[in-house]
Amino acid sequence: MKVYPNPSSGQFTVDLTAVGPSAGESGELRLVDGKGRLAWSAKGTADTERVTVNLATLPAGVYALSLVTKERVMTKLLVIR
Repeated sequence: MKVYPNPSSGQFTVDLTAVGPSAGESGELRLVDGKGRLAWSAKGTADTERVTVNLATLPAGVYALSLVTKERVMTKLLVIR
């Protein structure tokens, strides 16, 4: 999973081409703030390759962006300034 640009002003792209869910499997992207609160989430399917996200209204800080599927959880840190 690639996230760019990072740091971001709140608009970023998540590239899932190499790690997306297996065929027929669904996944969810979750963005959690530094206090563990869910700030954003979106569901996708195996054919989702890239997701462009605009969260410019979020406060600056460090967030954990996770791809959650039935079989795994992948997490990247994202800085919003």
